Amino acid sequence: MIVLAIPIDLENAVIIVLGAATFGTLLGALAGYMGGAIDELILRITDIFLAFPGLVLALVFAALFGRSIPTLRLAILLVWWPTYVRLMRGQILSEKGKAYVEALRALGAGHLRILFMNVIPNSIYPILVQGTMDFGGVVLTFSALMFLGFSPTPSLPELGNLAADGYKHIFEAPWLIIFPGLVMLLIALGFNLVGDGLRDVLDPRLRR
Repeated sequence: MIVLAIPIDLENAVIIVLGAATFGTLLGALAGYMGGAIDELILRITDIFLAFPGLVLALVFAALFGRSIPTLRLAILLVWWPTYVRLMRGQILSEKGKAYVEALRALGAGHLRILFMNVIPNSIYPILVQGTMDFGGVVLTFSALMFLGFSPTPSLPELGNLAADGYKHIFEAPWLIIFPGLVMLLIALGFNLVGDGLRDVLDPRLRR
């Protein structure tokens, strides 16, 4: 059952992280590059989402949208994108003041071309690192929702579901909850280590 559950959890993590990173990156890039009222509006909306604990907000969205895999993915995605907004905005603010951006403007390049062809590609590396490290967190959050009873079907092979079933037999068969928990721990630890390694590779300051 654990072997069947791992691909489901990893597929959910990939979809959620890619969706949150794409949405958050676009909003953060727009806020950082345009500034002014657009920046303030995006930041205030982001602050509203960041003001609540992620798991609690995901529980609220999951309760509102219903119990299905797509709605659970959407619930987690809705609480995961603000981190990428803040991260990308900071990178864009640092990048847009550099000389090559001024040179592109002097050559007559449009804002969209500068932003999407030059500024974002030069600012994307922290997003890649954050996304890699978030895979483990998304797996844990998704499994937590399943453990708390938001599974579409009790027979779905998913790590949180398996842990919930094992909890019912914790005294007579403790391995039913121990092994799903260990797999979740190993997944989270593994992706954190990969993210640390990716950061060391992509950040030239750490290679010196």
